[in-house]
Amino acid sequence: MRTWLFASVGVIACSSSPQVFGPTYDGGEDAPGDALGDVTQPNDSGATDVAPNDAPNDGSTCTSTIAVVGGSATSLFAGANGSASSVSGDVLDCGNDFGCANPIAIARGPSELLAVIARTSGALQSTTYQSSWTAPANVASASTIDGPSLAPIGDVVHLVFQGADYKYLHGQYTQNAWDSAADPVGGSGSNQSYGARAPSAAPAGTDLVVVQAGSNSYLYDQTWNGSWQAADEQGGAAVQNTLPPTVVAMSGGSADLLAVYLRESDYKVMVVTRANGTWSSPLLVDANAYSNDPVSAIGLAGGKALVIFRGSDKKPYFLAFDGSTWTTATAVLGASNPLVESVPSIAPGVCGADAIVAMVETGGGVVTAPFAAGAFGVLTSVSGTSSAKYVAVGTMP
Repeated sequence: MRTWLFASVGVIACSSSPQVFGPTYDGGEDAPGDALGDVTQPNDSGATDVAPNDAPNDGSTCTSTIAVVGGSATSLFAGANGSASSVSGDVLDCGNDFGCANPIAIARGPSELLAVIARTSGALQSTTYQSSWTAPANVASASTIDGPSLAPIGDVVHLVFQGADYKYLHGQYTQNAWDSAADPVGGSGSNQSYGARAPSAAPAGTDLVVVQAGSNSYLYDQTWNGSWQAADEQGGAAVQNTLPPTVVAMSGGSADLLAVYLRESDYKVMVVTRANGTWSSPLLVDANAYSNDPVSAIGLAGGKALVIFRGSDKKPYFLAFDGSTWTTATAVLGASNPLVESVPSIAPGVCGADAIVAMVETGGGVVTAPFAAGAFGVLTSVSGTSSAKYVAVGTMP
């Protein structure tokens, strides 16, 4: 059904212009015995460079919390509201050309932020934030080879991740404690789901929905509500299965879920939505929006959404959904768009913003920026983060 024999990926991203989003391929391999061939993307992205507007920022008058956890293969830090401190540890880094998910995930729990960190050793650890981050501790005996995904449902935060055997597992965090984090996604034995890259999870009412890229290059979704339902193949969604998809909850519109993935062979950004239990046909938002990396996304109030990806020029771009239409891909910070080390992270908005984004500027550490009224506001630097490659952001009202 979703079997996969994993092989290394040899995709090389090239860019001669800051307006190039996607990769230029040179005989890279998608899967064993399946050469991509020579496919060259357009040099003109069509993106509009706009200066950051006067959107609300995370200034001194805001009493909400903007917290970050990040690091590299040799460092780990955690902090909030503009500063961070070193923590003993490190984060999983599978390299620039292997398309792993963010090794850190953050979600809001009932009264705190919960972060799960994939360590270089593969061990999964968690830390919580109320007024400060706690020391990271092991999530049972869980171990992974890719980034984790978190989905809060009521008083429980659900975790899904990929084990060393490429099979998917599910854990639950309830009342400040983890279960065994060993529930096989899909069920035991041959029913257990697995793939080349990590799954992604999101809440849909009281259901947990997991999305993955199948080895047959189709998108699959699978639902849990006390027990696992059979995986559903979205036959129209041809997915690049060497990169993990992303699924997020939607709010206030007709759709309850949004899944974002990169299309097979050309790596263009595609979206599908779910309404009344039925997934839409895949939508190509912008023919010039494509990436070598996984994509970040968040559902916003009023049925809106925000998607951020890193172009082949190593700069961040966004696609925004206003509830009815998508924008074309736009540079996050206009003419000042920075080089970033990894895909930016997105959290629910605070301080008057619709969303808060954190990213690692090349040579500059972590910065956060508010997103409101369709554009990004003033950057805030986070001290103590100069060693970062990855960052995840979480917010508390």
